[in-house]
Amino acid sequence: MKASHELWSSLCHQHVYVSSAALPAYDIFRFGLLHLHDAIKIELLDIFLGFTVCTKIDDEESFKRKIYEKLLQDLPLFQQLANHSHEDISYFAQKICDYLENKDRDTKDIVLIHNSRENGTGGGEISSL
Repeated sequence: MKASHELWSSLCHQHVYVSSAALPAYDIFRFGLLHLHDAIKIELLDIFLGFTVCTKIDDEESFKRKIYEKLLQDLPLFQQLANHSHEDISYFAQKICDYLENKDRDTKDIVLIHNSRENGTGGGEISSL
């Protein structure tokens, strides 16, 4: 789990910015969502949520636009995961879907779920900017 935290910190730190390294990592993480254990899927979904919050279709930086396009293409996957029996998987996937389906996202409404989990306050408690 330490490795997933390092990835999260490097690729979408606190869901505030997304690194250009996120684009080549995207497909590897997607593979993980399809094939890895649920505990890893939760960490990957947290990273995907960061990608979702930090990108939009009209981003000036092409790598961000491409990430957003991939997220939109994978919306059916996230919708499927939103119905997953594991509460954390369904929660993160639903948050991703909510952001992708809401075209008027307000960047002030960024949730810092990862921080609450890292600080031991639990996955259910979130804080907003």
